[in-house]
Amino acid sequence: MRILQILTGALIVLGLGASAVTAQTAIPEYRYVYTPDTDFYGADLGQLFDTTQAACARACDAQSSCIGFTYNTRSNACFPKSAVTRSEYFEGAQSARKQNCPAGRRVWPWRWAV
Repeated sequence: MRILQILTGALIVLGLGASAVTAQTAIPEYRYVYTPDTDFYGADLGQLFDTTQAACARACDAQSSCIGFTYNTRSNACFPKSAVTRSEYFEGAQSARKQNCPAGRRVWPWRWAV
């Protein structure tokens, strides 16, 4: 009886370990690097109002020409950008640039392999 319990326990542990390996999240091709209290001035691809910062990032993800965005935390407004040519201090703005992660060098969690 004790041997059956040990075998059952071992099978459960092996099963949980296998599911943990398959449940890992894929590492993205790029990440956003945020700069607080900064507005990337000009080069707007559009404007989104009454939105969230996460939705702003998804809007940029959906546009191949988007290289970053400015999100105004005071008015909940999003401005995806086609370029960053100038940045200015703007209290309450959160600006972010897409930064590519080199293929084959992506390591969880969002760090660069040496």
